[in-house]
Amino acid sequence: MTNNDVYFVGTMIGEKDFSDEFIEKGQWQLGWVDQEDNEQYQKMLALLNEIKIDDVVILKSTYTRTHDLPFENPNGKSVSVMKLKKLGHVKQNPHDGHNLFIDWESDFQPREWYFYTNRQTIWKVSNSDKIDDASQLIQFALHNIKQDYSYFLDKLGLIANSHKTNQTELQKRKQDFLNFYDQGKWTAVIPKANWLSGYWDDKQNYQRIKLVSIRQLLSYITSLTATENEALKLIPDNLFAITTSDEFVKISDVINSIILNHRQEVDALIDSLNIVEGNGRRGWGYSNFKKRNWYKEYQKYLSQHDRKGDTNMQLKGSSLLINSKNIILRGAPGTGKTFLAKSMAADIISNGETTDLNNLTEEQQNQIGFVQFHPSYDYTDFVEGLRPLANVDGNMGFELKNGVFTEFILKARQNLELSQKSDKEQTIENDTKSLLNAYIDTITIGESKLKLQGGGEFYFDTIDNDKINLIALRSNIPHKVVLKKNYLLKMLAFDSDFTRPKDLSDFFKKYNIIQRQEDSYYFAVYKDIREKKQKLENHERKSPVSKNPFVFIIDIKTMQSIQLQNARTCDNIGVLGIVA
Repeated sequence: MTNNDVYFVGTMIGEKDFSDEFIEKGQWQLGWVDQEDNEQYQKMLALLNEIKIDDVVILKSTYTRTHDLPFENPNGKSVSVMKLKKLGHVKQNPHDGHNLFIDWESDFQPREWYFYTNRQTIWKVSNSDKIDDASQLIQFALHNIKQDYSYFLDKLGLIANSHKTNQTELQKRKQDFLNFYDQGKWTAVIPKANWLSGYWDDKQNYQRIKLVSIRQLLSYITSLTATENEALKLIPDNLFAITTSDEFVKISDVINSIILNHRQEVDALIDSLNIVEGNGRRGWGYSNFKKRNWYKEYQKYLSQHDRKGDTNMQLKGSSLLINSKNIILRGAPGTGKTFLAKSMAADIISNGETTDLNNLTEEQQNQIGFVQFHPSYDYTDFVEGLRPLANVDGNMGFELKNGVFTEFILKARQNLELSQKSDKEQTIENDTKSLLNAYIDTITIGESKLKLQGGGEFYFDTIDNDKINLIALRSNIPHKVVLKKNYLLKMLAFDSDFTRPKDLSDFFKKYNIIQRQEDSYYFAVYKDIREKKQKLENHERKSPVSKNPFVFIIDIKTMQSIQLQNARTCDNIGVLGIVA
């Protein structure tokens, strides 16, 4: 017995389906209570007693179907179907002849498997079996690798001339891939197409380059594990047979994992294949095979080319992130996690139009944040922390500064709050922001000065995202004064003819804001903006803002823990974690 065994178990006892009860109670039960002499029960009991802690158990139901199949059924025959309802891991086998205690996975998605099924109550399927049917079923059940319908249809004799038709379709797809990248302008795509298809189109020089499929290349590795050998069976010789982004991501992850585990042997194999006879094009073989990113062009092709005219083609992972708000992608380095994360982000931001960040507008790209953690990265860099600051008197102090994640949340929250306002309110807010930004652009830090109504002078020291720092001289001693941009925006939106600082105190009381000495400085800046308003109001008016999604990607190269306490404060933010 090995941990490669998977047990598919029925849910019916008598005439009743106990699926919900099994899941709710965290258990599974073999029937025949008080009928232990039954011959079938004794067969199932032998299998039940084999099951150990951590073994995989999957709830199943088996039936037949003739119509509404995900493949053509030209003969109209009934096809055996097995629905996988729930996957779990055994916590305890009390060996009482009936019960198992199971830890059911909450995120398992029910799915249907066809052809290779079994109706008995406990069906043990071994991944170590040299049977393509079994290995495909286990990969489908554990990793949601798409079932190869053509394999089973061909095996059962339900399709004729399938290979010939398939080859024609694959050649067309390869040519379409080349046309997508305009091979006349970018010849580097030609070897990439060769790697994917496993052959070179130039028949005259074909024998001069020892080109094989990626699956065959990996099969030459002598140190492959049994699991890796089984995984190779899932990889088609011609990768153009894969027609969806989700499926290609899974297969490319399998390939990348094997390459990473056997990098030196893969390098040696590539060198042995790069023996070019005569005048063959060396660069069109494996001599420049990109072990880390060989898959990216076809991934882009699938995610964009196949989406044309389809308004609901978001990656499955994208939909999962939209619903859950947080996802962690875990895997070995070089297996495409970062690429997938960026593809999902672009997919969400563009509403399914593209998975390529380069195709997003500048405004859309601002809806994506990215940070890579390293050993010295901590809470103060990411959320907030104290930063050294030189005071006007020359002494050093500290100031609380937002980290990159907090700044991103504020940007997302601003969009969310603005989208909930009327078009008129949005127009006023956008106009006042444009006016304030235009005014700030005219300021020369350290030189631009204004006078208070009482005669004192001050100048602009620094300007941050949310505040304006001033320096005022009182008795020839510099003092720092901080004005909040948000308060200035409220004043500009109100557009009142304030005549003295006292008017501001009355105004701010409406917002429960109590000002003291700063009122004089707010009044001076506000008055200066109003006097320059005509010159500053040449900005282009923005369209009303709608609620937009924001995606923040965290690439963790080493295991670190930073509490994302603000991650769920905005319902238009999704967080993608990448852990190697």
